[in-house]
Amino acid sequence: MAVSGVNSDALLAHFGFRDTGVLDAANESLFSIAELGTGWTVLWSNDEAFASDETAALLSQYGPVLAVCVNETCMHSTAVMFENKTSRWRLHHEGDKVLDHLVIEGNLPFQASAMIADFRAKQAHATDVDFMFDIPLEVARSICGFKHDLTELDGIEPAFTVVEAGGQRRQTGLWNRLMGR
Repeated sequence: MAVSGVNSDALLAHFGFRDTGVLDAANESLFSIAELGTGWTVLWSNDEAFASDETAALLSQYGPVLAVCVNETCMHSTAVMFENKTSRWRLHHEGDKVLDHLVIEGNLPFQASAMIADFRAKQAHATDVDFMFDIPLEVARSICGFKHDLTELDGIEPAFTVVEAGGQRRQTGLWNRLMGR
């Protein structure tokens, strides 16, 4: 999950997490976090359920959110953009159905059409490689600068650190605001 314009401290506080400061270069822990030079903060999770629409919508009250889910075992990939608690667009691919599967919802960013056309052209000539799998991931990368399987961003490796429960959770909701929490 990537959030624009929100630093890691605010993002961690929202979930009641804390940054351990321990490097997680291979993103092996359940959660890890890195601030990118693009203005986006990535909260990595190895739990696919974490990148839910509900979580992304809630986070989007703080800034634009890209929720990306990748499952290389069954060749599923999804990218969803939320702003102001509303889904703006979604790209979803399930390569175990058919290689050219792609669900498109909403108003995609301008660069997506050319990217989709390029990947569809590659897929038309290949039956042993799932090029369509990369469409949601590359469109998300074109926005925030990050892709799960690339180790560098403009020549700089993001410094992911292990995140765990134990921070002070930000209280939200009318009752908590009325009570000064």
